[in-house]
Amino acid sequence: MNVLVFASQKGGSGKSTMAASVAVAAVEAGESVVAVDMDPQGTLAEWGRLREAGDIVFRSVEAAKLTAWIEDVRSRGKTSLLVIDTPGTFGPAVNRAMREASLCLVPVRPSAPDLKAAAPTVEAIQTL
Repeated sequence: MNVLVFASQKGGSGKSTMAASVAVAAVEAGESVVAVDMDPQGTLAEWGRLREAGDIVFRSVEAAKLTAWIEDVRSRGKTSLLVIDTPGTFGPAVNRAMREASLCLVPVRPSAPDLKAAAPTVEAIQTL
């Protein structure tokens, strides 16, 4: 099972929108997807509640329980891709998600301030 984490220390970078889009594209490509919303804003979870197709499983998981929860999902062998949307501020939730990631994507809007704001996220990924 691959774990794809969308992380950025900047709100409004498009993490939730990209997480939803990638989840749908993965399902269309034959993946079995679980999408996790760790952002208190709940954008991905709300999108999941509004979505009519039942082909993506949506969950909210507490940061402290993330590692054990991922291992549980992995042990069941039914999920091929876990997509995690993180908050726009760093803390234990984002750090834990990045540690569990097979791949971290850092969405960035095409502007100098947004590129600069992405630097701490990239540094955190390199450190972890």
